[in-house]
Amino acid sequence: MFESLRLVLESIPAAVYAATTASTITLAGLWLQNRGESKRNIQRLHHDALQRDREREMTLRRDVYLKAAEAMAHAQEYLAGLANMDISPQQHEALIKGVGADLNKVHIVGSMPTVKAVVEANEFFAHAVSDLSICKLPIRQIAQEIEYEELIIDSAAARRDEALTQMKEMNRSGVNNPQLWEIQNKIFKDEQKDIDEAFAKKEQLQRDLMQHQMEFRKACAKSGLEVGKLVVNANLAIRRELELHVDTDEYLHLMQDSHDTLGREVDEYHKKIKQTEIPELSATLSIAGSKKHKGVERRSCARVSSYHAQRLLFAISSLNVQGNKRRDLVESNKLEANTMKRQVGNR
Repeated sequence: MFESLRLVLESIPAAVYAATTASTITLAGLWLQNRGESKRNIQRLHHDALQRDREREMTLRRDVYLKAAEAMAHAQEYLAGLANMDISPQQHEALIKGVGADLNKVHIVGSMPTVKAVVEANEFFAHAVSDLSICKLPIRQIAQEIEYEELIIDSAAARRDEALTQMKEMNRSGVNNPQLWEIQNKIFKDEQKDIDEAFAKKEQLQRDLMQHQMEFRKACAKSGLEVGKLVVNANLAIRRELELHVDTDEYLHLMQDSHDTLGREVDEYHKKIKQTEIPELSATLSIAGSKKHKGVERRSCARVSSYHAQRLLFAISSLNVQGNKRRDLVESNKLEANTMKRQVGNR
């Protein structure tokens, strides 16, 4: 059997063996090539999928981190704005609207170093807001006391002016009533005394308010600078995670110089303020009454108003005395004339 098989194989031409061997080698080569190509395709697809996932994550992180950086900048503005009494509390609170939500998103997509840096900045901001809010309470109290003294001045000035009007009317109409005149004169002097006392209290409160505001502005500026230092660390962590390369040492040195410069400017500003003579605020803040000029309410100075009222009272009193003398002289002349008439009639 094996002999017959050997004879059959030997009878096959060599060309057939060569063709068969070549075909086998070709098929094996094609199979290996296809296998390698399939493996490379699978690896490429896997790499592309990973790249797309990474790009999607980086896009999400970039959006979240840009919002977080903006929120931390708003937090610094909020601390600096605490000392600004010219904006309403609603406008001030609008600066940090949504800040908590933007910072909380970092916990979802951020790495642990980034989350830690953002949390440290947020914790310091929360403590600074709490401390500065307590420091602001005396300023609000003094401002309310100033408003109360202004109400006293307005009310007393109205009653004083009313008494002065009554005295002017008595002088104009020629009414000779010394008792009523003394009553109105006493009202005028009593109300003027209340105005002077309230104005003195208000001036002292204004000086106290100015001092508290200067110290409060300095505290707000210092807190803003301290938050800024923590924000720098958070920004560096974000840059590393987003693979936005920067020379860390140079960046830290630059920001440290910036904070030192701002700190010196803040100290120099408050030093100059303390060395400068603070002008009297009575010319603009002292209220005694108001009047409209071209549709705009304009409030007059209490001391100026009091000065004019006292001058006017002096003039009216002088006119009243002169009027009384003239009336007494007329009455005396009439009495003398009647006496002479009676004497002539008796003769």
